[in-house]
Amino acid sequence: GSLECRYDTEFDPEFRFRPGPWYFHWLQGGSCYYFYPVAYAAIAAPFVQLSPDYGYFLLNLLLLLVFVFACAKMCGHLLEDPSAELAGGLIALLVIPAPTFAYELSDMMMAMALFAVALMYAVRGLDLRAPAFDPEEVGREREPQPRPAYLLTSGILLGLAFALRTEALLLACAMGGAMLVLCMYQLVQKGDFRVADAFAFLIGVFVSFGPVVLWQLWFYGDMLGSRGAAHVDVTGEVNVQQRLDIMYTLLFGGSLGLFSALPSAALAFLWLLFGGARRACGAVGWFLFTLSGAYTLAVLITAPNDGGYAWSPRYLAPMLTALYAGILCLVFRWGALRRRWIWRLLILGLCIHAVQFTHQGMQILQQTSRQNLGYSRALQEFPAEHIVFDTAPTIGFLSEDILDSKRLYMALNAEDAQALVNRLRETGVEQFLYLRTPLGPPVFRESMPVTGSTSGRYVSTVQQNVQGMQIHLMRWQGSGGQR
Repeated sequence: GSLECRYDTEFDPEFRFRPGPWYFHWLQGGSCYYFYPVAYAAIAAPFVQLSPDYGYFLLNLLLLLVFVFACAKMCGHLLEDPSAELAGGLIALLVIPAPTFAYELSDMMMAMALFAVALMYAVRGLDLRAPAFDPEEVGREREPQPRPAYLLTSGILLGLAFALRTEALLLACAMGGAMLVLCMYQLVQKGDFRVADAFAFLIGVFVSFGPVVLWQLWFYGDMLGSRGAAHVDVTGEVNVQQRLDIMYTLLFGGSLGLFSALPSAALAFLWLLFGGARRACGAVGWFLFTLSGAYTLAVLITAPNDGGYAWSPRYLAPMLTALYAGILCLVFRWGALRRRWIWRLLILGLCIHAVQFTHQGMQILQQTSRQNLGYSRALQEFPAEHIVFDTAPTIGFLSEDILDSKRLYMALNAEDAQALVNRLRETGVEQFLYLRTPLGPPVFRESMPVTGSTSGRYVSTVQQNVQGMQIHLMRWQGSGGQR
């Protein structure tokens, strides 16, 4: 396949009217390319070739199974209990919104699977195990038996994940920092400073991160890749008020907020704040929650936006595995849970809420798919070949059939809208469709005059409302009213 944009370059050689957010494309050598990760496209291609209709579904189903397996094995190792392994798998399948990511068929599920496997190898490599509950034994864990090869593998996986998601860089830094905190904890508790474990992990990161960076520098012209470079540009334009708004949304913004969408995650952070992790799980608590806290802070500071049109806190999703593993340690190791039924009831209620949240997200995705299908069927009924719109997210509502059969253009301000209709008339376009959604103020009007040497205007002659989207058929009328 090709990453080159499906766009009429003869109509717009400067790509002024290319549809979608600007950071979904990059321009190089007079051509336009999509930002979608090449690594994911290369892995997904064989599945799509095998089955164009179900290839993506099969790939993401396999990735979901990998994610569930990694979470189960990690929790089983942490707690040395078969029931903990089963609980970890069920949490991954039902509580964490991973099935939502799998269903939407994006690179996010592949990244989630890689992150979970990397964390599993890190936990096994550090030989972290939550101590059995005994007030006299808390804080005196058995001597761990680190496995540098596992830590090396964990680092390599996170380095490779950078080719899929820029968050992998933040997660690698957070995990390296958590390992150093763990070293300090062991130094204070036992006088043993095992910094070699952290170095084994960092070597693994650099072994894979280096080639990925070099490849991205060669392919995209930027060491951070197309997405990373775009994120840096967008983040650099965020002012203080916008940063505070993004931080609030990522934590408390409804379905996009970590604590508002998944209150059980808030419980995990509070458990750390009040010392439950240190008392109940010692080194395990320090590692899991330092990792979660450091990653969350890094995302809050660097996120280019709040995640936009999505379900679940997807920017913070990579650390959900660590948070819920911590909650499982709380359930299995905290003595208060065995003495007070109210705590068990609270955790059960929060987990049920998380299950409901994930199920609701999958329902919304299904509804969105049906809605987008309705848009596409309505658009196919119009004879116009050209489609224009004035909000960047609109392109996400259109099916592949529309992307293939129509010519799409976007103008986000009045100046570009006027230039676009002028260009449409210069090329002899007699009619086009204008899509109006409630996502932003209208830029096009129902009567758009053409300026310059040609006298006349495009006028909305047919209007149709399809599930909230207004479709206007704009037809050319000359100065004398001729069409």
